[in-house]
Amino acid sequence: MRFQDAIAAQGRNLRQSRPLVEGTLNTVDLGAWRTGRLAFTGMGASCHSLSPVVASLLALGRPAIALAADELAPVAAAGLVDCIVAVTQGGTSTEMLELVSGVGDLPRMVITNVPESPVASYADVVIPLGLLEDSAVYTLGYTATLQALGLLAAVLCSESPDESWESLPDVVEEVLAASRDTIAELADKMATPRAVDLVGSGAHMAAAGEGALILREASRLPTSCHSTRQYLHGPMEPLDEGLLAVVVGDGREIDLALDISKTGAHALLLTTAEVAPTAHLTVIRLPDLRPTQLAILEI
Repeated sequence: MRFQDAIAAQGRNLRQSRPLVEGTLNTVDLGAWRTGRLAFTGMGASCHSLSPVVASLLALGRPAIALAADELAPVAAAGLVDCIVAVTQGGTSTEMLELVSGVGDLPRMVITNVPESPVASYADVVIPLGLLEDSAVYTLGYTATLQALGLLAAVLCSESPDESWESLPDVVEEVLAASRDTIAELADKMATPRAVDLVGSGAHMAAAGEGALILREASRLPTSCHSTRQYLHGPMEPLDEGLLAVVVGDGREIDLALDISKTGAHALLLTTAEVAPTAHLTVIRLPDLRPTQLAILEI
């Protein structure tokens, strides 16, 4: 599937994936993941999807961390986590296979689009995504993974069923339609930026990290990803005309985007707050949803 076709299919893909994920979560035994120190892991785009679910669980008082598979291996070996959720679309990455095959008796859940994959063969529980055909740059798998992680967090914390997941695909389609003209105007105004910085913090790091990766893969543009506070300490110094900064968030990110717009660079701010655009500041305002849902809209 072409990249633009996959963007257009986002709502349809979320509608297709959710019943399969929910049905699996309602039938498997999740007892091993309901208590203790929970570690989420992935590689590449899958790793970027983890920060919103960790933010959700921490807000509900559940201990959780997210680490790339190669970084989690020594942490697990040291006995610092009690159970693992591994995210892998194809289930064949070397680092993930080495991790899940080498953690001894730790309970392993695998969220994947290929339930018969090598990584899934080591899982105690497999959550299939059931995706449509994806683009070459992991467009539909990424958002469906965010949805699956959000549904998992709700189940693990014994939250009541939330109808917002059913309406989320409609919201995604509305946001895409509403932002189309704004983004087209930005593209016309900037032509091709010489580089793109993506900045966020907390759960918003998902969009910053995956945004940098997908722009680099799909557009062949030089990109970088920074946490908000780290960006203030050096990385923003080269800002000038021709550079685009995509800033994601509602706190310090708003002032940062306004500051960037005064340097000659252009800022694209994705936020739930009401912020007025300027000549060098483009604003996409998003509805205020739970972290995993908002991360889908942000990317």
